[in-house]
Amino acid sequence: MELPLLNSSLFARAPPSSIVNFTLDQLNADIDAQKPLSSLIDLTYHLLQDPSVGSENKLKLWKIRLTLLLFGNMLPVAKREAVNLNNALYDSENQSITETNTPKVNPLPKNNNGLIDHELLVLILRLKSTPNMNLVNEFYKLSYQLRLRSSSADRETLLWRLSRISFDVVVVLVVNKAYSTLVNLLGSILHELKLTKKGDHYTKHASNVTLLWIIAGCLLKLSTTKGSTYLDEITKVYGTYYDGLLDSTKEALSMVLSEVAPLIQNSKPPLEDHQYDVSLEQLGRFIQDGSITSRTICSLLGIWDLQYCYRFQLKDAKLVADEIKGGMNNSINLAERKVEKMWSSNYSRVYGLE
Repeated sequence: MELPLLNSSLFARAPPSSIVNFTLDQLNADIDAQKPLSSLIDLTYHLLQDPSVGSENKLKLWKIRLTLLLFGNMLPVAKREAVNLNNALYDSENQSITETNTPKVNPLPKNNNGLIDHELLVLILRLKSTPNMNLVNEFYKLSYQLRLRSSSADRETLLWRLSRISFDVVVVLVVNKAYSTLVNLLGSILHELKLTKKGDHYTKHASNVTLLWIIAGCLLKLSTTKGSTYLDEITKVYGTYYDGLLDSTKEALSMVLSEVAPLIQNSKPPLEDHQYDVSLEQLGRFIQDGSITSRTICSLLGIWDLQYCYRFQLKDAKLVADEIKGGMNNSINLAERKVEKMWSSNYSRVYGLE
């Protein structure tokens, strides 16, 4: 089935002028030449308007375009286009529904035919929604669909994807400062992980979730405990758990604290330089003085999301993607991979909040 992916009404940003040479090879060449993001975004517009480009490649181009809009500080445009794309994909699945009965922002497409890549679905969902319980419900529906379609052969992929979805739920609770609910959720996840077959995924995810649980607990305790007893109490309650964290978990925390300011404007990162082992006392003080905000936590989650999704690695306090293999000769896949690598310097944007 041909998907409705080239309608000009889907775009909230059209190029100021036409481009003569708009091929997938040109897109790759322009990415390699580090052309301005606005130029790359304009090129995706023309490629998406090209009737010779099939639906599968157009979906990948939409993923590239929405991602570049995020990187280019065009969040409002990315959100509008994500809503438009989502509505078009949903309507193509539900052709019997009349336009008058269709809400302004449709639910996420069920994707029963599997044409839409999971990463594009997640990107659309993050961009089209506000961080509230409606978004949580949509992510739970997505996780249910993933479980239904998974087989024993792709169980590892399923675990990584479900873990990422749990982080999306955490983002909603963090943004809304629902710390009591967050502590309970993270405690439940840790309990489930203890019952899971041990492996690489379990070890990494359990350590990361434990740090989130500690941070959420400290934020909750801060609302009830004042003065000097606060640091003593969190050391007593969380000291053993914090000492048991993996080095990779603490390294991600240190990277965020040294690179991400609590607020987008008029603030500086809590750490002046990268520090490989941030102590629990330091963490507690940063929470106490307001240096750890929802932006800090969402950036930390962004690092882990990229590690789970694209297998980014932390090396020398940098987020590094795997090298692109020379045998990748499909132009659209190559362009998609190159854009994915750009997330390494944009991890604070993973959840479409900035």
